[in-house]
Amino acid sequence: MPFGAGGTAMVLVDDLWKWSLFDRRQHNLTGLYDTFWSNLLRSMVLGDAFQPGADVALQLSQRTMPLGAALDVDVATRRTPVADAQLHLSLVGPLIDAQAAAGSGGSGGAGESLALTPLPGQGMRARATIKPQKPGLYELRLDAPQLTPKRIVARFNVYDLDV
Repeated sequence: MPFGAGGTAMVLVDDLWKWSLFDRRQHNLTGLYDTFWSNLLRSMVLGDAFQPGADVALQLSQRTMPLGAALDVDVATRRTPVADAQLHLSLVGPLIDAQAAAGSGGSGGAGESLALTPLPGQGMRARATIKPQKPGLYELRLDAPQLTPKRIVARFNVYDLDV
């Protein structure tokens, strides 16, 4: 969490203690209390995936990883189902190789297109899993022409333990 990005949560209910007293007939509500507190604490610690005013978010399972490890790339939309959002996810890298191929100082190239697989639920989340074959700095680009922001860029590093 970035410094100064704290938050506050208020639970204005006076009978939370009753949640743990459900009788057996209400077995479908047994985990409600634990789920509520777990989700509240998780959202307070990890924060929201979406930047203020954003309709789409990009999350990486890790930013630094050993060569041969898999990386999960999650895309979430706020209001538009992923299937209708016309999203395009691409991978560029390693950036040194991409810059040399493009012949410029920029991060160059359109990159390799990655397929997004919808995750179970209401259709607002999708995932791509990648396994880079070379060490170096990579760039993921999510283009979402109908959403805000129209492009999200995230970088991650792959290192070789044997070097």
